Amino acid sequence: MRLKFWLSCMLVFLSPSLYAHTGALLESGLASGLLHPLTGIDHLLVLAAIGLMAVQQQGRISYLLPLIFMALVGVGIFAGFSGINFVFNEVMIALSVIVFGVALNFDKAKVGRSIGVGLSVFAVFHGYAHAAEIPGNVDVTQYLSGLMLASLAIITVSGLIGCYVGKRYGHVLSVVCLGSGLYYLAAI
Repeated sequence: MRLKFWLSCMLVFLSPSLYAHTGALLESGLASGLLHPLTGIDHLLVLAAIGLMAVQQQGRISYLLPLIFMALVGVGIFAGFSGINFVFNEVMIALSVIVFGVALNFDKAKVGRSIGVGLSVFAVFHGYAHAAEIPGNVDVTQYLSGLMLASLAIITVSGLIGCYVGKRYGHVLSVVCLGSGLYYLAAI
């Protein structure tokens, strides 16, 4: 039974085609934006990690962390539209998946807030990638609206799963983040 479980986790990151940034998916800007975070395991894992880290915090940071992350995604999108060139953007995205996988194992009570907010800086690179990959044939406003809605939905669902499943979800997510991030980094 354990072997099946770990093999299933390994299959999640075996194909490079699972990573986002592959271009246009649909003609509709809203639909393409809604699907983009779901078609790339790198974005999906980081968003899931943010959701889990948020529910593990107490106080205002539990809802501020996802908002800070999404605001910094917006900063990255703006940087992409402004013509700023991030040379190692894909490397930073791969590193973000790895670092989030490691951060999920830290003691949340002691260092959770600073780690969560610090890790949100990686959101700028994710936002930049989103801006660079907007299909040319879609409405940008609809695409970005769909992208942000889907991202917030993933964060919320991950937080809810974390509330009900607990530590086991965090351990699995950590392993998948680490493995997927290392694989993605090697594939760049």
